[in-house]
Amino acid sequence: PDAAGEVETSHPHTSNQDYAPKANNEGYGGFLRIEDDLGWAGLTSIHAVETFDQDSQEDSDSSIYVSANTDWYATIDQFTQELRLVGDISDRWHYVAGLFYEHDELEQFDSANLIGHPLAGPLALPPGRLAAEFTQEVDSYALFVHNEYEFSEYWKLNFGLRYTIDELTVDGIT
Repeated sequence: PDAAGEVETSHPHTSNQDYAPKANNEGYGGFLRIEDDLGWAGLTSIHAVETFDQDSQEDSDSSIYVSANTDWYATIDQFTQELRLVGDISDRWHYVAGLFYEHDELEQFDSANLIGHPLAGPLALPPGRLAAEFTQEVDSYALFVHNEYEFSEYWKLNFGLRYTIDELTVDGIT
């Protein structure tokens, strides 16, 4: 034992913890893909929705003392929509062109119990806990085009462009 009475374990898969690890995370999602042949091009629509909930904790210093116990709680929701045209300009020139939209929402609360940490006194919120809570929203819009030109059976040129606008909002305290 050390001066504080802590005993290091000799087993590689055993640790000294005062806060049992937990990972209670759930995620769900799905998508809908619709395709249609317009005659001059193929049209594809992809709609997707996902959600993720996090409820996790760990003893960040892996000791028997309450010196760095951390909790994470988060909810993430995501929605995406893509419209895509696929076609041929000629026998040698093929393209993909489309629009993309994404919306993400994140709500997160992180907390660390530092009551037993020797430096926690003046730094921590009473009673010895640091916390951060914030929300984040992202809206992303994109326009894209991809081309493939066949010079021969063995040589092809791929080229494309993508223009993206991202709008990000973050509110909270860290």
